[in-house]
Amino acid sequence: MGHNPARRTLGVAVAAITSTAAMLTGIGTATAAPVQPVLTVQAPTPTALTPAPAKGAALTAQPNITLNSNVTKLPNDTDVTLTIDARGLAKVANVTFGDGCVTKGLIATCDQGVQPTQIGGGIGTSGEITLSALKGAPQGASGSYTISGRATAGVRIVGSSGTVTVGGPEFDLGAMVNHTNVAIGSNLSEPIKFTNAGTRPSAGVQVVLMPSAGLDFTTHYSNCRYGTGTAYPHLTDLAICSISSWVKVGETAELAVPVGLHVDQTALYTYLDSMVEPLGYTADNYWLLPGHTWKQGTGAKLGLKVLAAGVPSTAPAGTAMLLAADGDSANYQVASISARNTDDFGVTGGTAKAAKGQTVKFTFSLVDHGPATLYDHSGGEGSPGVLVTPPPGTTIIGSSANCQPSRSFDPTVTAHGPYLCSAGAYFVKGEVNTFTLTVRVNTVIAGAKGSVKIQWGEGIGNRRPPYDTDPRDDSAFLSLN
Repeated sequence: MGHNPARRTLGVAVAAITSTAAMLTGIGTATAAPVQPVLTVQAPTPTALTPAPAKGAALTAQPNITLNSNVTKLPNDTDVTLTIDARGLAKVANVTFGDGCVTKGLIATCDQGVQPTQIGGGIGTSGEITLSALKGAPQGASGSYTISGRATAGVRIVGSSGTVTVGGPEFDLGAMVNHTNVAIGSNLSEPIKFTNAGTRPSAGVQVVLMPSAGLDFTTHYSNCRYGTGTAYPHLTDLAICSISSWVKVGETAELAVPVGLHVDQTALYTYLDSMVEPLGYTADNYWLLPGHTWKQGTGAKLGLKVLAAGVPSTAPAGTAMLLAADGDSANYQVASISARNTDDFGVTGGTAKAAKGQTVKFTFSLVDHGPATLYDHSGGEGSPGVLVTPPPGTTIIGSSANCQPSRSFDPTVTAHGPYLCSAGAYFVKGEVNTFTLTVRVNTVIAGAKGSVKIQWGEGIGNRRPPYDTDPRDDSAFLSLN
């Protein structure tokens, strides 16, 4: 998704979870009861450490620490301090803390500073805890740490805990097959092949399959559960398949049957995102599970086929997964499918009358006429937007939030345009994205005309994409007086 869940970032983030509460006070009068702000520490991803080598330094890992809020606005001057108690890791890991932490043995108090009042997409800081396996710690050894905190301004902190183990599986997912110039109505096969490049076996695998708009599964298996919902509109079908086949260290295997996909009439540029994880590992899926309705498949059972045998190991099976040596995850791959289809985008303009000194708001739009669904996997670089220029004799005094000057910090562009309006990365047939531009009339000019034009994404240099073959609706006027 423009969002890649397997590429984990480090540090502390504050994310908003909107919550409302209300109660009736008095007779016939509804007032909102005050809600105490609560920041909850999300349980960190279980961490698997690469065993320490006989010589040289052990690889390090930094668990995520995330604070979720029950409100969208914190009180002013909310200062947050976290306390990390890692005494439970004394026999498992070397522990170091961030520069902003005051330490006493394996306990650290880390001042996060004053948080922004408006809680939105989150803020990041450097990692507060860094771990590496102790020399001589056996594979399978485990420990835990706790995170608690305090805050000013009446904000409550709810703590959490994390687990650390030595050694673990590491699934390296092989490159997937990309498909081009595919006919609508086709059925495709997508092999899923992986190697356990870790230090411990796994008692099974969990395969997560995320096809985007235009793709449907052709087969549903009894050991897969399938999700539908609107939490991520571009994901039209989801599957989490649990396969209880032991995977040895060094073993290469693939799904016994490739993933079958049907290409429907909405397909254009679409994708199959895939992850392979140890059975029972849920750290990468917490974002995926809510907001969907899950149903167990009723077909045959999906299994594995061993392509290259692994090696015997006395290490116990693991569920927490090692990161690759570069600190990233190698268990995530994307297959792209481009279909022979079209998707016509057009714009609408607006008309207004106003005297000198008056203000007027123009409303205009970007319309997806279909028939395809466009999903820009890059997150917006290849999406259509709108470039809007007001009529002459006017000054721009406001716009909808998704319209901004096309050149930052340029007072001429800020006052007179053009403005670039963004419509996101996912479009379905019939979708209308509406924008506004508010101007003040400085000089009355009869028949003054501004313009509304489609601006194709930065990734394609504003060149018309091949799927939109009709240029007649690519521009419109903003007419004034």
